[in-house]
Formats: sequence, structure tokens, C-alpha cells
Amino acid sequence: MFRPIFVGLWCLMSTAFAASTGDQFEVAKTKLLYLLSSQQTSESLAYINEVGDPFSNTAYEFDWQFWSAVAFSRAGNLPDAESKFETLAKAGYRNPLFDLEYGLFRLKQKQYAAAREPLSRWVSENPESLHGVYYLALTEYDLKNFTRARTLLANAVARFDGKADQNFQFDQAIYLYAATLRNLNDYEEASRQANRLLTWPNGSRYEAAARDLLSAIDIEQKQSQKLSASIQLTTAVDSNVALLAESDGLDGRAALQADMSYRVQPWLVPRYQLFLSRHVTASDYDLLINTFALAATGMVADKPVGAEYQLAINQLSGEPWLTRHSLSAWFRAGVVTHSVSAAYQQYTDSDDVVFDVASNWQPKSGISAVQISMQPFVTLQTATNLDFQSVAFGVNARAMRFVGPWQLSAELQTDYVIYAPDGNKDSALNAAMTLQASRQITQSLTASTKIDVIGAAIKPDTLNYARTVASAAVVWRF
Repeated sequence: MFRPIFVGLWCLMSTAFAASTGDQFEVAKTKLLYLLSSQQTSESLAYINEVGDPFSNTAYEFDWQFWSAVAFSRAGNLPDAESKFETLAKAGYRNPLFDLEYGLFRLKQKQYAAAREPLSRWVSENPESLHGVYYLALTEYDLKNFTRARTLLANAVARFDGKADQNFQFDQAIYLYAATLRNLNDYEEASRQANRLLTWPNGSRYEAAARDLLSAIDIEQKQSQKLSASIQLTTAVDSNVALLAESDGLDGRAALQADMSYRVQPWLVPRYQLFLSRHVTASDYDLLINTFALAATGMVADKPVGAEYQLAINQLSGEPWLTRHSLSAWFRAGVVTHSVSAAYQQYTDSDDVVFDVASNWQPKSGISAVQISMQPFVTLQTATNLDFQSVAFGVNARAMRFVGPWQLSAELQTDYVIYAPDGNKDSALNAAMTLQASRQITQSLTASTKIDVIGAAIKPDTLNYARTVASAAVVWRF
């Protein structure tokens, strides 16, 4: 009589206990997932240590081990994470997220071959997960399977561009795609993708890395090209052609600039530039400049660096005017390019030495699609015996954006020059503004138009010099 009742009570109690255990598991998992999703990794480990292993010998034992393994992995406790993941793998444990989390764990261990299989399974079963596609592509990238990585990322960019993913920020995929294309020598598309990060809405975490990538691409492109040359033709109307003095009104001029370089070694490039200008009325200002240079570029600790020697021989109205020897060096760190230079200038009646220190800073764009750069500089000029002649403090600021096929830019250059007290020159504030619009007509031909407004004030309460130049140019590269 009592046996059926006892069996019924036992079944009821077992069901109640199971339900209670299930509720406890859901509460514990929910709290742990909250800590993980809010990046509270240390708190998640403290919580695991606090509750211990409350689900041992229950239907939820492996589920709790799985979420504990995820917490250990994300917190960087890889030995404990490995112990739990290996136990689950040997037991044949399956969870909808197991392959993804196990693959990410192997990625953290830098065991890329071991990460590829579970991540491949995850992507196959969850093709709409950009999160999974990205990490599988990263695995292929780290294994140097760049063609496979490019295929994955190209499909992801085409399918997911502009779509939100709560587990993922899309600029990660764009940067990895650009880096992959660079490794495949597809420099044009790599540059296009990297440039997207410079004008990313609300800024991108990868902006500085994208700038470094673009610099590396520029160097590698140049290193892959032996001979390069260009010709530029310019016509201009000048309101005051005289240098820091008043002239007799408008003057027109035409200019030719030819550049040629040949890459002797991947890191070593000699180059030559010819500049020739002819004026309509002010022939005293006809200018001829022959410039010879030797440049070396490379990468040090994944940072672009370079140095250059330059000799410029200037003739004014057919007569020797200036010979200039200069030596410069630069390196780029993040969004800042630092440069130093020294020059020895020989005029027909004097000579001097010029030292220059500058930093070109390209901060994150404050306005969407606008690229901004600022370059503070200091220029010191001395006699050959190093007697002080002048020092200039200045800054150049530039903003650029693309509007359809046009590249529009505005640049402001200012400096304040302090001359030696025993000289005959007063301190001066100089300023120049340039507005330019250029358009690439074909792959090798570019056209541009430009307006320059230049002024100098002495002391600086009196405008001593003003000039406006309007010009148009075409550049042919071959």
C-alpha cells in the first residue's frame, strides 16, 4: 500500500529538485554572462571562485564548466581555461557557442591551426555571424593564408557593410581586410579600405594603425617601382611677383616642373627635379632650379623612417643666385611624423645655415569625411660661424575632403620671425592661405586649380606685403 505512495513522492521530489537546480543554474549563468558582457573579467572570476562548482553530478555540470572556461579564457587565465575546454572536448560536449569560444581560446594561445577547425565549423553553421567570419579570417591571416583571408573578408564586407552587430565593430574587419590586401600586393584596394578608417563616423579605434598601414603601403609601392617620372605644367596670374617688396602690378607666368627617380635598391632612390618659370613682364624673376637628391626609406620596428640629402642650384634671370645643401631625417609614430633638417645656403653675396624641427600631427577628424593635419615647426637661421640671425615659430594647418571626384583642400600657414637684435630687420608675422581643388582625369593625369593669398605684417601692426596668386596645373605621371 505504501510503496506506490513512496515512489510517487520520490518522483515528485526529484522533479522539484531538478527544477530547483535548473533555476539555480539559470540565475548563476545570467549573472556570469552579465559580468562577461560588461567586460568585468576579474569580477567574473571572483564570482566563479565564490560559488565553486555547485552543479557537479547534475545535468548542468558541463554547461557550468563551459561558461567557467569562457570566463577564464576572456580573463587571460589560459591554463584553467584549457583544462576545462579539454575536459569538455573529450566528453563530446556540444553547445551552440562551443566552437566559437573554443576557437577564440586557441587564438589567444596563438595556436592558429588548432583554432581554424572549430571556427570553420562555427562559420559553416552560422554564416550570418560577422564575429565568427572575422576571427576565422584572422586565423587564416596569422597562418599566412592571405588568399583565403581575403575571400572571407571580401564576402563579409560585401554582405555586412553598414550593418550592426552587437558583438562586433565593423572597423575591425575593414582594417584586417586592408592589411590582408597589402600582403597580397593589392595596394590600390588596400589604400582605399584603409582610407575609410580615417573618415570613419565618430572616429575609429584603428585610425592610427590605418595611417601606419598607408605609410607602409606608400613605401612598398615606391620600392616595387624602379623608374618613375612626372611632368607638371602650370599657368598663373600673380598680383605681386616681387619677393617681400612691391612690384608694378599684375604679372603672368608659366612654369614647367619635371621629376624623375630611379630605385637603385628597395630602400635607396636618387632623384632629379627641374623647375623652370618664365614671366610675362617681370623677367627679372625668371627662375631655374636644378635639384639633385638621394633618399633612403625603410621600416624600423614597423615604423616608417627616412633620410635625404638634397642639392638645389638656383638661377634667377639667368644668373647664379643660390646653392643649397640640405640633410633631413624623419620617422613616423602613430599619428605624428617628426622631422629634422639642416641646410647650408650659399647666396651670391652671403651664406648661412638653417636648422628646422617639425612635427606633422594628423588627429582624428572632428568633422565626418574631413582629414585634418597640423604641423608646428621651429626654424633657426645662423651665419656659417653659427652667429644667430633669426628664429621662426610657426604652424601649418590643413583640411582636406573628397567631394565626388574632386579633392578639396584648405591650408593656413603662419609663422612669427624674430631677427637678431643687431640686424636691420624687424620681427614679422607672416601668413599664407591656400585653397585648392584637384581632380584625377585618368590614372596618370591630374588637373588642379589653386588660389594663394600671402601677407606679411611688421611688428606686426603694419601690413608690409600682400600677394594673391591664381594658378591652374596639369600633372602627367608615367
